[in-house]
Amino acid sequence: MGKTKNSGLGVGTSGSPQGSIVQNNVNIKIENLIRKNMLKLLDIAGVKYNPDNVLFVIKDISNQLIWLESGDENVGLFHIKARHSREFQEKYGIKSENIAEHLKSFITTGKLEYSIIVKKNGNEGYERLYSKNGKYYLLTGVGKNGFLVSAYPVKEKTAKTLIKRNTKWKKK
Repeated sequence: MGKTKNSGLGVGTSGSPQGSIVQNNVNIKIENLIRKNMLKLLDIAGVKYNPDNVLFVIKDISNQLIWLESGDENVGLFHIKARHSREFQEKYGIKSENIAEHLKSFITTGKLEYSIIVKKNGNEGYERLYSKNGKYYLLTGVGKNGFLVSAYPVKEKTAKTLIKRNTKWKKK
């Protein structure tokens, strides 16, 4: 019998186009399932939202539901990028297109230093400060419904001042 030439297009072979297509389809199904469950959390919380604009829904270390929408010039990711992308680049080396994923990671894995209720422009919400490794700090503005209004990095010295001011009531 003669040898046959392998075209590399066999079904199920590692690195094959068919294998890649199958893996991509699996990934899409998983992402859709995750997205459906994310939005279900907002439904359970009674939050009004546009599903097309929701970028992520997470819970932080305190089990607070936090979600980010694409937003506009005043709130959400558009606002964060427009007002703070330079700070993310300078302090963390995070490019503008990676800010949403950075926020998601920072909020889910960071330490919550404090959370206080604040009133801004007639709206009540939370000012929350997260830290990582004791030297990276992220200040966030979160609506009472968990909507991430704004977020930006702060310097360690500023963060320590905020922590001291906003945790006086805690027992050490």
